[in-house]
Amino acid sequence: MKDLLKLLLPELSWIRGYGGDTLKHDAIAGFVSSLIMIPQAAALASLAGMPPQYGIYASIIPVVIAALWGSSRHALSGPNTAVALMLAAAIFPFANLGTTLYVSLIMSLTLLVGVIQVLMAGLKFGSLLKFVSPAVITAITNAVGILIIVSAGWGLLGVHNMVEWHFITKLNQLLHDIPLANPYTASVGIFTLLVGFTSRAFTRKLNLIIAMFAGIGFSWLLNYLLGSETTGIEVLGHLNVTALPFSVPNMKIEAVYVLQHLLLTGFAIAMVGALQATVIARALADRSGQLIDKNKELIGQGMSNIVGSFFLCFAGSSSFNRSMVHYQSGAKTPFAAIISAVLLFAFVYVGQAVISIMPVAVMSAVLIQVGWRLIDRREFRRIFHLRSEALIFYITFTVALMFGLVDAIFYGMVASLFVYLRGVINPNVTSTVEDQGAQHILQLRGHLFFATLTHLSSHVHKLRKSGGIPATLIVDLREVTYIDWAAIRLLRRIAQDWGTAGGKFVLRILENQHEKTLGIVHQLKKIGGEHQIA
Repeated sequence: MKDLLKLLLPELSWIRGYGGDTLKHDAIAGFVSSLIMIPQAAALASLAGMPPQYGIYASIIPVVIAALWGSSRHALSGPNTAVALMLAAAIFPFANLGTTLYVSLIMSLTLLVGVIQVLMAGLKFGSLLKFVSPAVITAITNAVGILIIVSAGWGLLGVHNMVEWHFITKLNQLLHDIPLANPYTASVGIFTLLVGFTSRAFTRKLNLIIAMFAGIGFSWLLNYLLGSETTGIEVLGHLNVTALPFSVPNMKIEAVYVLQHLLLTGFAIAMVGALQATVIARALADRSGQLIDKNKELIGQGMSNIVGSFFLCFAGSSSFNRSMVHYQSGAKTPFAAIISAVLLFAFVYVGQAVISIMPVAVMSAVLIQVGWRLIDRREFRRIFHLRSEALIFYITFTVALMFGLVDAIFYGMVASLFVYLRGVINPNVTSTVEDQGAQHILQLRGHLFFATLTHLSSHVHKLRKSGGIPATLIVDLREVTYIDWAAIRLLRRIAQDWGTAGGKFVLRILENQHEKTLGIVHQLKKIGGEHQIA
């Protein structure tokens, strides 16, 4: 109970010793982070099938809550590309995109995701996340990057089409619709892309802002020269942003019915958010030297989704791009995230008119750039040479594109577990011969339990078959970290067989280690043979 209460309290240790120099660094980082969030907020909202102002909401209150309740001092939460795609794919079968029912169901699902994450933290699930290979997140991230680029293609072309969630079908539809593109809309989108990729060579922090204003300016110029009736360039329109948009999530009978069908999906979204948050927090901690509490990160994400669902904020997670820029801009404490959220609201509230005239093509171009950043070409080459990680990566990546992100998460987790168990049930056994073949040593490392005994038995069998029974067989357990009763019985049988055949059986063991953690010293007499206790 004390541990759970500690988890549920905000992490405020950073307040001690907070001074003017720290505030200066936090203020600069908060200012930069708020600027880069403006184009992404509206773009990620569209990715989730939501009106653009909901991206702004999701970039304010959840950011503050995650910063206060999480353990990382530098991670920046808010709308997340993978989570946004999963939300849209989950709710689309039950309601049309952007409708009142759709928005209310998104909020209900967000609440469910937050509750699942808090329960996961209460059950110490954070410590189990280390068993999920980072290759799963890498594969999901790269797949999401490709999905975003394809999904944003229609906005770039100025073509309206039915939403289809399977990658191959979406890609085919996009290629088929290229001849239907509005040339003026496409030119605005392509111009925005060119400015974005070019300006990135000079500033990685503000290139999206530069691209956004360049795209808006180019669109205005086309409309001025040719007329908006001729160009037909679609814009976002008026943003209805309010200060505190409090709204209780929909828990009516139809919402409960949908949530029952989406319980597994809710768990998958919670897992994606939790995994990304912990991986990003750990990556930043490696740079800053901070210690991360994975369960605290789960609480931070869970609380941000729970509280956010009451303020029209759809589910999110940490963002590697925003978090890295946040850290590199000098953020020292979570107060930088709070400054970022406050400034974002101020900029949007004052500059709603500018955002409302943003062409959809510009927003799509911003999304494509975000998606391109998520695709790590070097990772494809690096991971190809690591057999176990490559198996996990390509299974997760392929399933994500062919069947969806929810299935990819579970297949990735199963693949991670398979690789982990494969390593556990195949302990490292080193066989050496000494004293001119009269003494044979089997050095074991890892776990020795019921699932790994076949490995040991096969080595002993090959030894007997190849050269008979040597004078002495030494089984060295000093680097074995776990042993069970089935292993003790096997060792006893090997000792008896060796003794019956006229050989000498010796067991090497660390007294303190095995006496305290393995509880096997008192079983030595039952095993038989001689014992060398170090």
